[in-house]
Amino acid sequence: MKKLFILSILILLNSCVENTQESLIGNKFSDHKKIAALEEFEKVSDTTFINQEIDKEYSLLHLNKVNNDLIIYSKINSTTSNKRTYTVLDTLIIKSKNSGKVTIGYCEFDLKNQNAGNIIALVETVDNKKMFNQNIKAAWRADSQTEKIERLENLDNLKCLNAWFDGKSRTINYNELEE
Repeated sequence: MKKLFILSILILLNSCVENTQESLIGNKFSDHKKIAALEEFEKVSDTTFINQEIDKEYSLLHLNKVNNDLIIYSKINSTTSNKRTYTVLDTLIIKSKNSGKVTIGYCEFDLKNQNAGNIIALVETVDNKKMFNQNIKAAWRADSQTEKIERLENLDNLKCLNAWFDGKSRTINYNELEE
């Protein structure tokens, strides 16, 4: 009886906790700080990409709070005054540790010839003098067909530019991809 009572309380408490991920879906915003659940998150970076086939423009917004990286995948809406607003389609929470860094828009399966800008990756940057990351821990794709963030299972041919590269070269040396 005592176990049943404790289980009932846990279920009740769990149902009262707001799921930030689900509650954000469908929200429209122009500034993420105006959404109560995101007030304490700081913007890290963002990127946009276009699906030419359906003529829609999308955004990936990377926010951080302590060791929580939040990626917000949104559709970009333009108003008549050309002010951008965003409609949240999906979110991804990544619990990052000191060795892992989140990068958006810097990875692709054919990086030399194509970069759609819709891949999110958790990478371990071991050398900021190298132009490309060698250790990709996990990756996801913001899919413009399903309008969801989907985990990529096969990372074998995925390549990521090192967003924290501090070398002197201003041009990308794709020969390093073969190393």
